[in-house]
Amino acid sequence: MDPIDDITKNSVKRLRHGSITDNLTINKSSFVSYKKDLITKEYSVGEPLGVGTFGTVRIATHKLTGQKRAIKVINKSEQDEKLFYLEVDILCTLTHPNIMQIYEFYEDAKNFYIVSEVCSGGELFEKISEQGTFTENDASSIFKQILSAISYSHINNVVHRYNLNNF
Repeated sequence: MDPIDDITKNSVKRLRHGSITDNLTINKSSFVSYKKDLITKEYSVGEPLGVGTFGTVRIATHKLTGQKRAIKVINKSEQDEKLFYLEVDILCTLTHPNIMQIYEFYEDAKNFYIVSEVCSGGELFEKISEQGTFTENDASSIFKQILSAISYSHINNVVHRYNLNNF
């Protein structure tokens, strides 16, 4: 059996049912809820913030609390389901100030939805293109944040194909 299949099965179990052990384990992923329901029951979904390779990110407002969130909408037919569950499981476990935080995960018959914090400020690539040059202090501050996130990911056995559009 493919090892990714075992990892994916465990990821799906954790997302849908919480911890898969009999012991009480509390970590960040314990607080990320999975819902198989219409996302519009709890969120007012607004305008697109951006479009990426795997989906569209839209601004949304939680109907009960008024909190602003980003919702990434991913068409199921355009995504490998096993790898998607694995990616969500990994995102659920990472807690770092320079890594996007995921709050909820929805799925319906057509789409997956990842509800996360709104990361304002635009993409680093756009900033570099617009600004052209940075002061040494600004450049070192940006690289410190990037390297901190990469180091944290690697310490937690997570490797990612990074590019400027991810920052």
